[in-house]
Amino acid sequence: KGSCSKKKETEMEVLVPENFDLPHEAVTVQNLTLRNNDTEVLLVHDKGDLLTSVKVRGKRSGYALPGGSINSFTLQSTIDQILKFLPVYRIDFLHFERLLDVEINMGPLIYLTSIREGIEETGFLVKPVKVLLEESSSHSSSLLANTAPHKVVVVKTEIVAGEMQKRSVETDDCDWFPLSALPENIYWSHVERMRKIMPDTDIRVVEPEEVEENEE
Repeated sequence: KGSCSKKKETEMEVLVPENFDLPHEAVTVQNLTLRNNDTEVLLVHDKGDLLTSVKVRGKRSGYALPGGSINSFTLQSTIDQILKFLPVYRIDFLHFERLLDVEINMGPLIYLTSIREGIEETGFLVKPVKVLLEESSSHSSSLLANTAPHKVVVVKTEIVAGEMQKRSVETDDCDWFPLSALPENIYWSHVERMRKIMPDTDIRVVEPEEVEENEE
């Protein structure tokens, strides 16, 4: 286990040690946040290819577990990014400070990336609890998807503070969905990961005709 130590020099500045080992592979962190006795999952709607004239993958939009790449970030820049969002979403700095003062059972950059992606894409400050799944992937939401090797890490998270934000720079929706009725345009790889993590749970995707029947 490791400790995400901190040194606070000002009220809104946190410094971290520089001796943590950083990964040399492309890694995407995805958050699995559940509620209502683990029957509903928090998803965001990814806009798809953004901010680039060269479409690396031709990625389509779709619903996804909140998440993003750890690459191109350091521990300090990840913390700095989180600190930018705390006042925007009116989240007390002390909530985040407590998340830094605990023993963690995953890589520090994975831990902090989980927090960063949670607040950026959903408005919730989340506590990463444990790694649920690690697997190699041939594709990713990361622009570094063409690099090898690439790994996806799914982290169980719990909401600490904040309110749901429906839109972000990279997403245009955020909502809770029953695991038994996931939206039809969810990325299938995310469905497969949830099924691996929860093999005894009824996880299904709503078919288009089911949506029409429910709307009548």
